[in-house]
Amino acid sequence: MMEEKDVKFASMPAGRRTRVKIPRLRLSGRTSLLIGVAALLVMTYNSFLQYVEPNEYGIKQVKLGANRGIQEKIYGPGLHFIIPVVQKMHFLPKDIQVLELTNFPRTASEYARQEKAAHIQTSDGFFVDVDVSVLYHIADPYKVFTKIGPGNLFEDNGVIPKTEPSLKETLGELTTEEFYNSPLRAAKAQAAREKLNEELEDKGIVVDYVLVRYFRYSDEIQKN
Repeated sequence: MMEEKDVKFASMPAGRRTRVKIPRLRLSGRTSLLIGVAALLVMTYNSFLQYVEPNEYGIKQVKLGANRGIQEKIYGPGLHFIIPVVQKMHFLPKDIQVLELTNFPRTASEYARQEKAAHIQTSDGFFVDVDVSVLYHIADPYKVFTKIGPGNLFEDNGVIPKTEPSLKETLGELTTEEFYNSPLRAAKAQAAREKLNEELEDKGIVVDYVLVRYFRYSDEIQKN
């Protein structure tokens, strides 16, 4: 029979914690220099350089100094030097923009700006909801920035407020029956495009197409 023996385990004194030694990483002078240069390049890139995408315009704003304000020079794709705090680069899209007026959002492109369908009264007094696609582009970013504003204001304060009134003026000349006449309807859409350009060209925006995609009369007319 095995004899029982008292086994004593050494315990750590109270109040003391195990210390884990972290090995020190020793870098050569050349490696430290390379890391320092890399960190300096990253800091310079983030602070002093702004990248303009291929589908963007860059517009520089000078906040301090004698030449304060929005600069007329437009910056193309690539890296451009700016002075932090003193200068700021703004961006506007260069590619075709799309405004979709529709009550059926799933039929519109996910990349388009979506607003409700144009609510138009025909010349004989009836109402029709019209789905319209407006394709346009920024032709003069300096004018857009100085006359409308930065960011997406070219949509909110530029194209959108002008679109439905132009459609009401041109498509509203049609009678209920004439709305079904495709060539006549297309001619009125073209007239709306011309009217929009009269309103927007001096602000740097050009409307390329106004396309009527779908229209729906009020329930009363649909029943008749």
